[in-house]
Amino acid sequence: MKLKAKSISSEILQHFLLEEEFNLEKLRRESTRFNPFYHLMGNSNGAHHLVFWKWLLDPNQNHGCRDWFLRKLVLSAYHIPAAIKNQIQLSNHSYTEVHNQYNHQDLVIENRRSGWALLVGAAPEEDLPIDHLAIQYQQHSQRDFAPQAYVHYILLAIRPHEARRLPGMDGYDTILFNEVHQWLGEGLSSLELDEPIALFIDHYKRYLKLEVMSAGKELRNLAQQIYWKHKSALDYILANRPILNTPEHFQDVFKFFREDERYAALTPQKDEIFRFLPVIIQDKFRYGSYSWHHMYEMFCLEMVFEEDAIMVKFTFGGIWHKDAERREYLQQLKDSMFDTMQRFESLQPYLSERGHSRGKYPAVALYPLMHLSDLEESEGDFMQAFLHRFDEFERTVLWPWTEEVSQYIPDRPEIS
Repeated sequence: MKLKAKSISSEILQHFLLEEEFNLEKLRRESTRFNPFYHLMGNSNGAHHLVFWKWLLDPNQNHGCRDWFLRKLVLSAYHIPAAIKNQIQLSNHSYTEVHNQYNHQDLVIENRRSGWALLVGAAPEEDLPIDHLAIQYQQHSQRDFAPQAYVHYILLAIRPHEARRLPGMDGYDTILFNEVHQWLGEGLSSLELDEPIALFIDHYKRYLKLEVMSAGKELRNLAQQIYWKHKSALDYILANRPILNTPEHFQDVFKFFREDERYAALTPQKDEIFRFLPVIIQDKFRYGSYSWHHMYEMFCLEMVFEEDAIMVKFTFGGIWHKDAERREYLQQLKDSMFDTMQRFESLQPYLSERGHSRGKYPAVALYPLMHLSDLEESEGDFMQAFLHRFDEFERTVLWPWTEEVSQYIPDRPEIS
């Protein structure tokens, strides 16, 4: 791999490792704790938090908490009158609806039969301007709430915000994330929840603590201090970090498929995406649809190389034939094959939610073949890691899929 940063001396790298050994271990320990919310949310923002609260505050959801967290929210809102709090708690929650509005920037919890509505926003950003609220939520006054409904706005925030009257609102409260964090702890200890539900809520609780409250900011500050102190060493390390989508790795994989007689390598050597098929079923898809350059197949397995992952897509190509009647014939074949493959047992765990047969390059399924961590386990030997993961793919998915293709995809007619 070519170096992407100017060379530095080994003494600089050794000095960096020795001086920051303790802090690097602290960062490694904290950053490697698995938590799905780091992947779901990325940089914390209000809309992402409200995806979680839409589920947890809905008393009709499958979490088993019933209205426990909704009651916590209502009781913690200081400016909701006691009579309204009782009205909300005594409501028949089978009529309570929870949904997002305005590009997921806030949450509406509403019971039209009981005549109340709560609007919930989230401001995990510490420097959110107070005036932002009045501007952002003026549009709520335009909403068609139930006649004479009590409407209250609640902001989940990292710091207190000025109490104000917002247009179209009967009241306004700020509830701090510190208090929300306490609710989650109380709920986990007092409610009898199924283990997966409890684990999911606990992940969010820990995410809240690390990213929104103090600990996450401390780690980010530490990381930034280390970076500026050792910028040249870290720039060099980052520029030469191990990645999967290198020309060398692509050529190694290309060579493997060229030499394995069980496969037809369909991609010219210069391409960045590798396409292939098992030879035994290749002819079933050779309809001359010109879906890809240099290819006659209308379907292939597409191996996509990314920096930290290699994916295999079970994908159909576009149909670019000049003759309209021929295009329609090929599209009907594509529709039929696509629908058939969606029912294959071998692909069920990996079906693409977005795929549909009328798309230009629709994927029936997406298989995660390899991750950067596989390279670490093989001590940097790319082909060793690749062959190990590909062997597993063959045994569990590829050959069972090939058998289903042989059985359920019709042979190509001699005149096609």
